[in-house]
Amino acid sequence: MGGPVAIRSAGVLAEAVAADGSGAVREAVAAAAHAAGRSAGGENLTAALRGCGHEPATTAGGSIDLRNCPFHRLAREHTELVCWLNLHLVRGVLEAGGHQPGRAVLAPRPGRCCVVVGPPEQESEAAVRGRAGAVGSPSRRVPGRASKC
Repeated sequence: MGGPVAIRSAGVLAEAVAADGSGAVREAVAAAAHAAGRSAGGENLTAALRGCGHEPATTAGGSIDLRNCPFHRLAREHTELVCWLNLHLVRGVLEAGGHQPGRAVLAPRPGRCCVVVGPPEQESEAAVRGRAGAVGSPSRRVPGRASKC
């Protein structure tokens, strides 16, 4: 994330989301994060996650461990919101690559990202078959969004 001004600005936005008792703003944040993830996603899941600022590492069990939080400075004060945003961002990245978005789950632990991407075995057989037919198809982009997170 950017410098001190960007961090302060993001903090102000996080406080506004927290102040919205209806939950509508929080849902809008989730939708925007998901769209940004879809925009950044692609066939190479690891590269797409790196493009979003993560440091992905595949475990022996096939999960993807995100060894850092790209939003760590903001997450210190607004943990719940940042983890919520990040979960939906990663789910968008997964979806864009033809993977099951539900592979991304919250699993907070010290010194790591709050999101873990489960192994491909968690995907349904139909999703894997569907992805095989989607190879080479253009990914959907969100108008006005950059291709990276």
